[in-house]
Amino acid sequence: MEFVRGWAVPSIRFIRNSAERNRYYYGISGDEVPGINPYDPGSSSNVILDLNVGWAITDKWLLSGSISHEWLASAITDSPIVTRDTLLSGSIGIAYNNDIFRGHAYEGDSFKLPGFEIRAGIYKNNTDSKVIRLPTGGGPAEKIDLEDVLGVNRKDDVLHLEGIVRFAHFHRIQVSYFELGRESSTTLLQDIEIGDEIFPAGTTVDVDTSLETWRLAYGFSLMNDAQKELGVLVGIHHTDVESRILASATGQRVESKVDTPLPVIGVFGSVALGEKTDLGARLEFFRMEFDRYEGSLNAFYLGVNHSFTDAIGAGIGYNYYAMNLDSPDEGLRGSVEIRHHGPVVFASFTF
Repeated sequence: MEFVRGWAVPSIRFIRNSAERNRYYYGISGDEVPGINPYDPGSSSNVILDLNVGWAITDKWLLSGSISHEWLASAITDSPIVTRDTLLSGSIGIAYNNDIFRGHAYEGDSFKLPGFEIRAGIYKNNTDSKVIRLPTGGGPAEKIDLEDVLGVNRKDDVLHLEGIVRFAHFHRIQVSYFELGRESSTTLLQDIEIGDEIFPAGTTVDVDTSLETWRLAYGFSLMNDAQKELGVLVGIHHTDVESRILASATGQRVESKVDTPLPVIGVFGSVALGEKTDLGARLEFFRMEFDRYEGSLNAFYLGVNHSFTDAIGAGIGYNYYAMNLDSPDEGLRGSVEIRHHGPVVFASFTF
């Protein structure tokens, strides 16, 4: 029933409970409850009357509520642990709508996605990285924290590039790239064993680490209209990580390298916050163990993009990236753990 400023929806429901469900909730077996005889209920059918109502207090405020009355079947009410024949429940709520989301039936220009989109962004990055060296002669692995132990800069700026090609409205191809390179020089305060080398206290060591990541993915939009988009993606994530530790005074040198592709799956989505602004998110993950490699990947992005013109936009967001890569193979013995996260500012170009 629809009114000028609200509505009322009465309904009737029938719920069928199996004997197993009633036995779990209302049955009594053996000496489970002292002084009460065992009870084994059968199946039952309950009847529920509902009333849902809503009333627009103003154009932006909505008051809503509901009330339900349920009549319990005899298989339930005959249980010694049930003390009532009916159940009453209700709710009341208030909602505010400032109409910030673009409607599903967009009244502006015809909804059209850009065919190509390029984003260039800079992450204000906070990195935690560890290199795990597996001695060639056997023995336990040594884990070296590059930031704490070897003085590698924890905070740095990371350039991130991404391109999106859309076709047939529901399909997209995404390519992204980012590079993280860091160098440092520090004097060791204590002896440190890395792989087959022992670097004595007082030695000055130079550390050079680099990480390059390429990602190629195909995405399919399960829903895509003027108001929202939600889809799934699958692709390949290729990472090349190298770490070099050098002590010039002693001639010692240790290198660790992992270079392998990781398949990745994920979900993406966006919602329009008006005609020129949208909120977007992406989640990617994978686990693998095959041949010479083991690895895991978790990545998350959340950000807001605003279009100043039909072709130029800018945005701000937050990025989290965590990766583990292991290679016990004799030629690539080592492991790398990377965690980096931080805010990102980017510019977007569409055509």
